[in-house]
Amino acid sequence: DPEVKHDEELVSQYAKEDLDFLKNPALTSQPLMSLILELKGRSADEILMDLTKGTRYEIRTSYRRGVEPYVGERSDLELFYKFMVEMSERQSIGHRPLDYFKRVYDAYGETSRLHFARYEGELIAAVLLIGFNKTLTYLYGADPIYVKQNQSAQLQFENIKHAVEKGYDYYDMGGIFSTDIDDGLYKFKQKFTENNIVSWIGNLDIVLDQGAYDKYYSHHMERYDWTKTDVSKEDILKKYPRR
Repeated sequence: DPEVKHDEELVSQYAKEDLDFLKNPALTSQPLMSLILELKGRSADEILMDLTKGTRYEIRTSYRRGVEPYVGERSDLELFYKFMVEMSERQSIGHRPLDYFKRVYDAYGETSRLHFARYEGELIAAVLLIGFNKTLTYLYGADPIYVKQNQSAQLQFENIKHAVEKGYDYYDMGGIFSTDIDDGLYKFKQKFTENNIVSWIGNLDIVLDQGAYDKYYSHHMERYDWTKTDVSKEDILKKYPRR
């Protein structure tokens, strides 16, 4: 999807050409909302103080409990991948192959960054970051070992510190499907982004084969997990009927 914010005027211009941006979460290739922390003009300490009291407590407690940051190198991608596999198996979700992570890391060169959290001599969590233009993006994270030392909170603050040190204007924690505080993904990401939600314009479907598209549509509508969004399948069908 293009990194273009939702703009009603732009949507209207495309609609005049009979082109509609997809707002059906079952069909979009990426989430239509992201949580992005604005960094420009602030130090890491200032950002820390702007976070909620509870989030500051989690971050500071992790350091007091002995969790330490560790910056990895390309050779650590295999350990990162091991974490990804363990987490994916535990959550019964798919994961990319190791070669994919190597190619991503190499493609972004010096802006690629591996952050680990270490506790009692053992690496217990990791994230893969990439930088582009003025944005540092939290691309993947893995927390495979059941340790409750607020290591994920520390990792996020270390990411923010790195973004500030490198002069990035934004720290992008990636997409969300819901703004329901009971949604775990949203609940975690909003803590470190001051709940700054950015809505994207989405992508276009240009139908070349109606029969094939109908099969594609039905398949994704049936297999999509509607429990993770703010909208129901019925509401989507009413508001955004099949093309």
